[in-house]
Amino acid sequence: MNETKTHTIIPAQAGWFVRYFIKGTKEYEAYLGYEPIVAWEIERFDRPYHPSAGRPATERCVTRFAMPVLLHGGGMYANPYVFQDPSGMLHAEDGPTFNSDEEAIAYFEEEAIRQSGQSDQ
Repeated sequence: MNETKTHTIIPAQAGWFVRYFIKGTKEYEAYLGYEPIVAWEIERFDRPYHPSAGRPATERCVTRFAMPVLLHGGGMYANPYVFQDPSGMLHAEDGPTFNSDEEAIAYFEEEAIRQSGQSDQ
């Protein structure tokens, strides 16, 4: 299979942030930390379709993934996170959109409870 992978970095529009979940303790309530997104790395894959797709051998499957480039690295990969757009809306990678920090925090807390319940089984 002939696959091409490329990377392009483009500046981010001002106002984009990664907001990562910090679980509450006895000393402080749960909150969303933040790290500014300074650029986006676009990873592009161009490859033939898998034969099981039933596509002509000459057609190519092109996929792209946008990954944030952060100022300091932050807690993005160690904690659940959302992206905050310049309008203030919060977007989770798995689909939900939130209007406030409180909505996102409630979602992360519910997810943690759900996941801990599954691990107990």
